[in-house]
Amino acid sequence: MSSLKTKNSQWFILLFTALISICLLLLFETEYLIQSIALLFVVSFGGTWIIYWLSSKLRDTNIIYVEYAFHIKIIIGILLLYLTWTPWLDQSMNTFGYDPQRYYYDAYELVAGNFSPEGLPAINYAGIIYYYGIIFYIFGYNPVIPLLINYAVTLYAVMLLVQVYYMIRKDISPTDWMIGLVLIVPEILWYDLITSRETLVMSLLLISTLTIGGFIIKKPGDSFSNWNAILLIPSVFLLGIVRTPMVFPVLFVSLVYLLFNRNFSFHRLSLLPLAAFSCIAILYAMYIFAESIGSISIANYYDFLKNYIFVENPADPDFLGMEWSEKSLGLLFIPQNWVEALLYAPIRIFFYLVSPLPNIFVGFNGLISGRYDSWQHLMSLISSTIYVVLMPFAIISLWDILKVKKWSDSIVIIMPFWIVMATISLGNQIIHWRYRIMVVPLLICSIMLGIRSEQKYVKDVYVVWMIMLIAGGTFFTVYKYIM
Repeated sequence: MSSLKTKNSQWFILLFTALISICLLLLFETEYLIQSIALLFVVSFGGTWIIYWLSSKLRDTNIIYVEYAFHIKIIIGILLLYLTWTPWLDQSMNTFGYDPQRYYYDAYELVAGNFSPEGLPAINYAGIIYYYGIIFYIFGYNPVIPLLINYAVTLYAVMLLVQVYYMIRKDISPTDWMIGLVLIVPEILWYDLITSRETLVMSLLLISTLTIGGFIIKKPGDSFSNWNAILLIPSVFLLGIVRTPMVFPVLFVSLVYLLFNRNFSFHRLSLLPLAAFSCIAILYAMYIFAESIGSISIANYYDFLKNYIFVENPADPDFLGMEWSEKSLGLLFIPQNWVEALLYAPIRIFFYLVSPLPNIFVGFNGLISGRYDSWQHLMSLISSTIYVVLMPFAIISLWDILKVKKWSDSIVIIMPFWIVMATISLGNQIIHWRYRIMVVPLLICSIMLGIRSEQKYVKDVYVVWMIMLIAGGTFFTVYKYIM
């Protein structure tokens, strides 16, 4: 009887989502309406099926609750799309120029130009324009279509995360299904609904690292299917053209998994040179292909990387001409050489996790008038608060694998989080907090693993974390308002 009620509730939420969403598409006079409605049904039904399939596979009916979150996300996302994002997709507005705005129009121009890279604007990684261009070519050109595709891709990646998390956990608790609620972390919800690059890279990183990690930790009887391997190579390839440097952490963690997993033997170390050479060859091939479609030339990449990581001349007028707040901490901790880049990395990781805090001001008028930047700030602020409150548990999960000094299956979650976080911190001069989206699911999963571990370290870690927050807040106040 309970199973029948569950299926009935699934059908109800599915039809309710479809009805409300179609009403919104009609209300806002959506172009390519038929294609949008067809895609809506495919994504909604497909999402329902994959969640139901996974709940059956993992023998946890509570995972069905993720379906409700997914359908609510679709409704909220379409509503926010038309109220807070679509009005700002106007090239004549003086606020035009934000990357996702440009991607939306550049993708259309790419399709109109028969996918010729010659007409592309200058961009470091042109793959994102091809990605949205292909979507527009297949389904039609309107803002709701990339939203639905982004939601579907994110759902698949998060379901893979759920599957690997359940493989790591020895004893499943009634609340473990909540890892699937990563779908509705406010800033993931937000960046999924705009034509951004961040949640796509996030999903590709998850699919790449977790597919490899899943096979490494798979044991007899685990539900991790061999079919998961199908998307591994396409994911790494797409990641390579959308944001090429992020292939590096995928290759690095894969190398560590293959050489130092639970079946470690010293003869595997003899494979290290060959494995390292293979990784370099794959990375080089990615850059060559990315260059062929309009990305930055590999011949100029070292200079580009150097100029992207640190600023040799902080008095450069082009650099100072950017918009900086008075006594900006982001500007203060921009490295001027490789040594500073390494020394500042932990501080910059901290900034990435807590930003935009301590700036808690969100313009109420901006929210009411539907300004996308106000809504983006609100979503990031709520998300940052969640990370700040729960971050000690991610530290505990890291400590758990360090103190054991041997292979632990949770490494396939925790190590990619810290490696990608370090890559983000080292790989950019300017702290764009939206880049942390790439690691949010891994962060939340690390937090969940920490919550499920021994609790004897919780008070100590929270004390240290509070000291760090107080020290950071004190430095911020003194530097900004007293010095």
